[in-house]
Amino acid sequence: MKKNKYYCRIDGTIYNLKSIQEMIDSEERTGPIYISLLEDYKLPEKYADRLTYYIYEKNSIPADLDVAWDEIRDRNSQDNQNNQNSQSNRNAKNLESRKKPHCPKCGSASITVATRGSTLLYGIWGSNDPVNYCISCGYKWEPR
Repeated sequence: MKKNKYYCRIDGTIYNLKSIQEMIDSEERTGPIYISLLEDYKLPEKYADRLTYYIYEKNSIPADLDVAWDEIRDRNSQDNQNNQNSQSNRNAKNLESRKKPHCPKCGSASITVATRGSTLLYGIWGSNDPVNYCISCGYKWEPR
């Protein structure tokens, strides 16, 4: 016996959604499906939204909407957690890269801090002030 693919349990009630399956098979957009669920089947908006979402994602009618919706919610929750973890990793890397001093001229993080030293013009005045020195390009600048 062939299993009917258009029966769906929604909140404990089994619905015969043959006309919805025909819309899916004819590749109609979800607008007519949603309207039909509301007007023809008198489904509450909550279930019409969920069923339309499922149909749009899977291109089929679930046997049990509550079970299917739990699976979708769990998958979305897991996807959101993975997105949050990757966003946290990106934020940590950005923060880490911002903390490291780098050369304003070439962007290299290979820098060293030294003191100015004395000069003939200024003598020892300001000779103990620190100065950053880029090992890659030789650029010198005052730390902030």
